Amino acid sequence: QFYRWQGRNTDIFASLIMRRVMRETNLHTYFGPPFSFHNRSPRDPRLDMAAETWGVENVVAFSKCLDETELHPGDSVSAHTAYLYDAVAGKTGIVPVDMLGAVFAFLEDMGKVL
Repeated sequence: QFYRWQGRNTDIFASLIMRRVMRETNLHTYFGPPFSFHNRSPRDPRLDMAAETWGVENVVAFSKCLDETELHPGDSVSAHTAYLYDAVAGKTGIVPVDMLGAVFAFLEDMGKVL
């Protein structure tokens, strides 16, 4: 997920995608302490509240869209992830079509590493 499109909600929407793929591939995830911390910058709390409100208003629809998207048994984690992004792009406003180029470039890079 990319901050440019989801703002403060990137981790929440990314975890929904990850959990959907993990369910499909019978894999599990561990949520533990963070590996690193970052310095916080002073921010306008009104902007943060607007971002949180946007997330609350969209998280259920996005989760439902992910759950309703049928994946192909036997595909790789990266194939499932790419398919989910492509399937939900533009449907909910959470994954705009102009975000797909960045998503697919990231998945391609990850495929080279893994």
